[in-house]
Amino acid sequence: MDKDLEKQQKQFEQFRSQIRITLPQWQVDLKKNLSAIQEKMRPLKEASAQIPDMFHEIQASISPIVERFQEIASQIPEDLDTFELQQKERIELLAENGWFPDFELSLGEHFQQAKEYQTIFHSEGANAADNYMTKHFEEVMNDFSTTKPKEVTDDRMKIILEAIGAHASGKYFLSAPIFLMQADGYSKENHGHPVWSPGKGGTSLLTAARENNNEENYLSALLLPMLSTKMPVIVSTRNRPEIKIPDHIINRNLVLHGESIRYGTRENSARAFAFMWYCMFFMHTFFRDK
Repeated sequence: MDKDLEKQQKQFEQFRSQIRITLPQWQVDLKKNLSAIQEKMRPLKEASAQIPDMFHEIQASISPIVERFQEIASQIPEDLDTFELQQKERIELLAENGWFPDFELSLGEHFQQAKEYQTIFHSEGANAADNYMTKHFEEVMNDFSTTKPKEVTDDRMKIILEAIGAHASGKYFLSAPIFLMQADGYSKENHGHPVWSPGKGGTSLLTAARENNNEENYLSALLLPMLSTKMPVIVSTRNRPEIKIPDHIINRNLVLHGESIRYGTRENSARAFAFMWYCMFFMHTFFRDK
């Protein structure tokens, strides 16, 4: 055999022998490396597997928002004059039946509440509509009891909580006057004006709110129905005997002067709370610079 060929053959055998020795170790190393890579890739794989679920969760969260927006948008006619007239009529209907809307709701929810009351009133009657508002403000009472807004002092909160407890126990003759009185006290303490009849040289809360915001058309539209003689809860008959207050609706003046003795109903207690709620939080809109 040619010496060069023999030399090359030996080199090839040595190379093949080296491969046989190193290949198993290389396979082991490769498996280790692949295992390490797989371990590092596992979180990514798990995250990838969760993407469809996450997408469905996101979609489930967004859908109600979109649906709610569509619901609110559908209530707003293209003709804004029509919209303004509709809202005015709905708020006046609430006012005529002794209800103050819950202005702590969002704007869309406020529109919906006024619309719902009107719908129930005309389809099922006044009692059903009043029950709708009563249930709403009873939920507000529960929330108020647990959240205890910082705007209300501890001493005043104790009184209001006892009144809420009386309402929950069906003691409406006790709860309603307390709500009415606390509307006065809170207004004087936080807004600088009592709700009504401040005495010589003073200004009532509602009058001050109207005068201070006479250019705020939207706010005035929400306020004026509550000042009209059609609002039986706050209208005074002392100098206007021609005003007739429905027997089933509470009147602040007659109750606090001890003249009314048939006001103790669940709906009237809720009406009184709604009035206090209005004076507490909606009025902050009018006295925001104080």
